[in-house]
Amino acid sequence: MITDRILLTTPCYPYPSLPANDSLTDATGQRFTHGDDIFSLVSHTHCYANHILAQNINIPTTLLEYPRWNNFIEEVDKEYAIIGISAFPVHLDMVMKMCKYIHDKSPKTKLHGNQLNTLPSSLDSLISLEKLNLGLNDLKNIPNWIRNLRSLKKLGLGGNKGLSRFEEWIYLLPQIIELNLYDNDIKELPESIGLLNSLEVLIMPNNNLTILPESFKKLSSLKKLDLSWNDITILPEWINSLSSLEELNLRGNKLLKLPHSMSSIQSLRSLNVSLNKDIIQIPEDLKNKGLHIIK
Repeated sequence: MITDRILLTTPCYPYPSLPANDSLTDATGQRFTHGDDIFSLVSHTHCYANHILAQNINIPTTLLEYPRWNNFIEEVDKEYAIIGISAFPVHLDMVMKMCKYIHDKSPKTKLHGNQLNTLPSSLDSLISLEKLNLGLNDLKNIPNWIRNLRSLKKLGLGGNKGLSRFEEWIYLLPQIIELNLYDNDIKELPESIGLLNSLEVLIMPNNNLTILPESFKKLSSLKKLDLSWNDITILPEWINSLSSLEELNLRGNKLLKLPHSMSSIQSLRSLNVSLNKDIIQIPEDLKNKGLHIIK
């Protein structure tokens, strides 16, 4: 059973050696000699970032530093809610092996915060994967192999500061119900996003959106939409086409007014338009709907 605990770890030991003509000090492996045998001198440099994290969160946390594979799987088998792996690119193969074991053994565990800037295409073999959280990494592009994960229902890509575009092939993931794209650098959404008929939750605060594509009006299943802290200046009249919308967050944009058509969204329960322009015009019929408005 998944418990409310966190596991923070470094990649499993042993690490790859540097070429023989390089320095005898191998920083990536915490070794002073090449190879990995009983006569190799080994140093121990603490992963201070993980220690700081563990000391500043209010959830029971276990730390592993340079564990052997059997130590790692023994800990993962205890089923943690969240597992974070702190790694360098040179450890990528081992990190992917660890991620695969975590998914197979504990598919409900969340994996994120690994500072990865690339991912191997071999992960496209996880065709039954339903949840994928690649948040808090260093991705510049969305890996193309994700399009093959046709069973995917939840995709997290938040906190990848270099991520500036969203791929057209997103429509190839028809079962997606939740997209989390917070704190990126995305400037526009592709027209193909309107083909995500099952999408219920779209989280996109702290991006650089200025407008919504017209195809957006086809998202009739969308219930929660967070577009806070973007650069949106106007909402289109067709916003009322989002007939299932219950929660809309537009905090911190550049809006001057809201369209009258919003009052016809019968499902709307919460609207946040705070920290926009000093004087934002809210239609009277929208005020009289009885919904919770934060302004």
